[in-house]
Amino acid sequence: MQEISRQRSFRPETTWLIVGPDGDAGTIQGLAHSRSLGAIQNVGVVPGCRGQGLGRSLVLKNLAGFRDVGLERVYLEVTAENLPAVSLYDSLGFRLVRTMYKAVKVEAARV
Repeated sequence: MQEISRQRSFRPETTWLIVGPDGDAGTIQGLAHSRSLGAIQNVGVVPGCRGQGLGRSLVLKNLAGFRDVGLERVYLEVTAENLPAVSLYDSLGFRLVRTMYKAVKVEAARV
């Protein structure tokens, strides 16, 4: 979170951390790429806290923060195989705009 908070486009109004009895439970950050476009970054809920609606709460608070600062549109990227996240974003009204393929550097395995 410290690294993203140093970016010029960082929006603290869209950034939340949920702390549970055992420590950090979830987080979300937001960036403003223009006066009307925001980006949701780094949505995460620790495995032991999943399935309790924390991800939904984080995204809703994040979206409210974007609205409060006047951003009209928001986007995010999600790995297609992350079905719980895809389902969450779909239920909140996000729509698929494009599919992107990114190169991933993989270290060679020693046999």
